[in-house]
Amino acid sequence: MFLLGLTILLVAHLGFIDADPNKDISFSRGAWTDEGMYTSQIKNTIITDHLDLEESTCFVITPLFSVINYMPYQFFGWSSKVSRLTVLLSILLLIALFFFKQNQLKSITLILIPILFFEEHFFHFMHYSLAESIAIIFVFFGCFYLYKSVVQNSLKNIIYCTLFFTCSFLFKIQFLYTLFIVPIFLLMWYFFQKNRETNIPFSLKRMGLIFTLSFIVSLGLYFLVWYLPNKQMIDLVLNYSAETRIIQTGQLNVFGIIMEYLINFKNFFTDSFSSISIVTFFLLFFPLGFVLMFLKKTSLFYQINFLIATSWFILELHKFSMNYLPTRYLLSMYFSMGWIIALVIYEVYKQNLGQISKRKTLATVVTIFSLLLTFHHFKALKRAYDNRSYDIQSANNYFSQYNFDKRPIMGTWASSLLRDSKAITIPFFENYINHKNIVKRFNPKIIIFEEIEKDVLIKDNIDIVKIADSIVPMKIGKYQLKIAWLK
Repeated sequence: MFLLGLTILLVAHLGFIDADPNKDISFSRGAWTDEGMYTSQIKNTIITDHLDLEESTCFVITPLFSVINYMPYQFFGWSSKVSRLTVLLSILLLIALFFFKQNQLKSITLILIPILFFEEHFFHFMHYSLAESIAIIFVFFGCFYLYKSVVQNSLKNIIYCTLFFTCSFLFKIQFLYTLFIVPIFLLMWYFFQKNRETNIPFSLKRMGLIFTLSFIVSLGLYFLVWYLPNKQMIDLVLNYSAETRIIQTGQLNVFGIIMEYLINFKNFFTDSFSSISIVTFFLLFFPLGFVLMFLKKTSLFYQINFLIATSWFILELHKFSMNYLPTRYLLSMYFSMGWIIALVIYEVYKQNLGQISKRKTLATVVTIFSLLLTFHHFKALKRAYDNRSYDIQSANNYFSQYNFDKRPIMGTWASSLLRDSKAITIPFFENYINHKNIVKRFNPKIIIFEEIEKDVLIKDNIDIVKIADSIVPMKIGKYQLKIAWLK
């Protein structure tokens, strides 16, 4: 059953490997530009035999993601297909490895395949050459070893848990916050089991101390080995994110900040209830999951994992403090929701097999809702399949015919549109990176920009019309680009 599900999942992904990112799952450019940017430094390194850490911020915030792309690029060449297959096959291999190595995950994994891995947002990001989905898988495995740490009271499992959480933020630094899943869970578990007999050799103080020490070691090594040598670039990313993504508090009092957060919270759930199936079904399943926590026949596996998944979900709520919230920022929240749904389905079936008719009725209702959710996933993927476009691939075919005389191609779109060529590509962002002395510093052959990015050129005193041989319009998806060929 598992191999069949995994095969169907793989085949479904293959139909999208060469296609443009799905237009319907995000309002932002997201994967349209970022798939190229987050692999461009590895490509440029192979071409030039030199890694320039100041060329872009992507490598320093996604070091492990860059590492897993390096060898496939060396052996198979650089392209969107190679990058996407690297991410997709890595995820499927990890899922398969844990399925066959960890018996306790088998039932949950079988439920997660239709409930979560076919969910349209997570499905597409599984094959995008971006770090988010694979980082989330590592968070999930870290949570599993958190469960094992509790039931087995084992130092080995705590180390594994720390290792997987560490890998998640090495894939992308923004996942550093997931370390807080552990203290949130330990606090919730303390209050939950305070007046209950759990029959497990569990010492909250001892486990909290060991986790604290293991996290200190992990963060200390990261700080010494990676952060300090790359402090300038990492600080640039973190400061830029704080200035442009988080609710600005300068002109707001505490009440105003709370109101902004609550408005974002309300807007997300009211807008998502009717449009995003995983959110709709989460709101239906979570109350049932909460009730199951207090039934006498509820398994310890369910109780611990439900609290861990809920801790993850609670932690994800901090994102409503952001004023910019594209889909890739919400993927981990969707995953925690899907995991909670899968746990509820698992426990309902476990409790109701062979039971009285009333309990079988509950299992039947859960089955119907689960099938409806799965049907909705496949319906959304069928729509995405029918609406596939290949604008980025066409642009790559267009640019691959030219020789750029080793001069770089500049722009946020450059890396995606020239992934298959031998051109060096370098992004620029207003008030962020590579936005000063663009022409003198880099001597680019082409500058690719949208109209909204023209301010970067103006502020850099670049008269693009004057210095360009020609400016050619190009439409990629819904985005109108301009291709400026320089003299």
